[in-house]
Amino acid sequence: MDKDYIGWGNYLAPLVMGSDLAPIGPSMNDSDALVHHLLTSFCSTDVTYSKPFAIATFFSDYRTLLPKITHPCLLLQSSNDALVKVSVGEYTQQHLSNATLEIIEAKGHCLHMTHPIHVLNHIQSFLAQH
Repeated sequence: MDKDYIGWGNYLAPLVMGSDLAPIGPSMNDSDALVHHLLTSFCSTDVTYSKPFAIATFFSDYRTLLPKITHPCLLLQSSNDALVKVSVGEYTQQHLSNATLEIIEAKGHCLHMTHPIHVLNHIQSFLAQH
């Protein structure tokens, strides 16, 4: 990220979206459009703000706080996420006293972007139960 911010974005965007990036252009599909949207977002964010966010995201560890959380929690996990393995969702569920883990058959990290209807359905179902 420090050496090549644009290169970092080009690497991370397809990984986050769970896409094999095809060339951006007339043949761009929906998945490629989402990757392009995320990459544009990465590249338009001032590194002054994105770097501390990335450090907090990738290097913070608050697992010790999980047992203190008692309110109902919904965990949505992609079945194939290069950034967060299913075992992370399972660990989180096991250490929260009142958590529901839903695995969504999908590839990528941003389910709200790639599978918004699935996310909405799971949230609505969870809220109806609680």
